[in-house]
Amino acid sequence: MKKCCTILLQRNLPDITNKIGDKIIKNSSHLTDFYVVESGSDDDKLSKFKNNTFHANWPEAKRMGLRTGRGFNYGLSELEKLGKKYKYYFMITGDTVFETDDFVNVLVSEMEKHGKMGILSPLSRGWTEFKGMWGSNRTMACTLIPHVSWIVRRELIEVIGKDYNKDYMGYLYDGENFRCYDADTEILVKCYNNNFFPAVTSKVFMTEDSFLTDRNVDVMKTERRELHRKLMWDEGMAWLKKKYGFDGKIPMRNLLNNSCANFFKRNQDLIGVVT
Repeated sequence: MKKCCTILLQRNLPDITNKIGDKIIKNSSHLTDFYVVESGSDDDKLSKFKNNTFHANWPEAKRMGLRTGRGFNYGLSELEKLGKKYKYYFMITGDTVFETDDFVNVLVSEMEKHGKMGILSPLSRGWTEFKGMWGSNRTMACTLIPHVSWIVRRELIEVIGKDYNKDYMGYLYDGENFRCYDADTEILVKCYNNNFFPAVTSKVFMTEDSFLTDRNVDVMKTERRELHRKLMWDEGMAWLKKKYGFDGKIPMRNLLNNSCANFFKRNQDLIGVVT
């Protein structure tokens, strides 16, 4: 069994899936297996990686897709059904563009350096709060990082998964939060609370093609970005209120910051960790 598996979440864009998959296989096939979660895609719009595809083809998924949380939950649950376990799970959204070709190799190498690094994300030049890292060629612990392309340690996924039925509605993500506003923040909180830390690295750069959906909205059979963002916000606020009793995003940010602070109180040897 290889150390890593890469899970690409996509919907109705086989050409983009093929391009990403070919790049990963060409440069990192010795290290990672490659899987695709087709998020309710049409039957005639699957990629060439059909033998390694988990197709969410039930009616609700066909109509609405799975989005980030349910999509990666589905991929993880299907891998478990197959009895496949990896040391690392690299979960990529379909609008991710990497600047270099050896990104999987670099990310796995960085994870290997720290046993308590639970999550690692490449750096995006759009994240201005990390601008000081540009050109620094370093990896450092952080707090808030959105899930665009995360590599996650199996032990962290397993401990989070104990809270769920391990299906598409709950495995790593809480599937009740359909569009996942702050659902990734919840994972970061759980990362720190379970004695792991999340990190970001400028040794790999990525871009989130935020207008990919708008360019392909008819093919993908989904809503445009602006409508999606409004729905994501509204659903996220309702989820935060129902699950945590929070009125807005700030209490969730405070929860994350407190979890981070408590982790480093327990792990003072990791304060300021940089590789």
